[in-house]
Amino acid sequence: MRFVAVKSEDQQAAGLVFRTYDLLVRQRTQLINAIRGHLTEYGWVAPKGPSYVVMLADLLDEEEMVSSLPPAALEMFKVMLDFLAELDGRIDDLDQVTARRARKDEVSRRLMTIPSVGQSPRPQ
Repeated sequence: MRFVAVKSEDQQAAGLVFRTYDLLVRQRTQLINAIRGHLTEYGWVAPKGPSYVVMLADLLDEEEMVSSLPPAALEMFKVMLDFLAELDGRIDDLDQVTARRARKDEVSRRLMTIPSVGQSPRPQ
């Protein structure tokens, strides 16, 4: 039988912050893949990665893409892109919460002095 140390409420809250962050990042990845996949069905292909979705979002304002998509599809892409922007904002907020918590915690401050540990896990 394995025994686990009892966690304080602060430790549980910190774990919840990390799990929520992970959930939002996974949802963002799913949404990006959905946008790319659905656009591919209409002949618009983009490489993997969040930066290319921004490029596709910019293309949604151009006449060539607008004229090649049915109005219902165009509207759904805009819904997905709006949701993506909201997810990005919430992920950024959680990044800030995590950074604040790390600055207050002595162990976290020491760990961030290790190369590659103190860097943000979010891809740029």
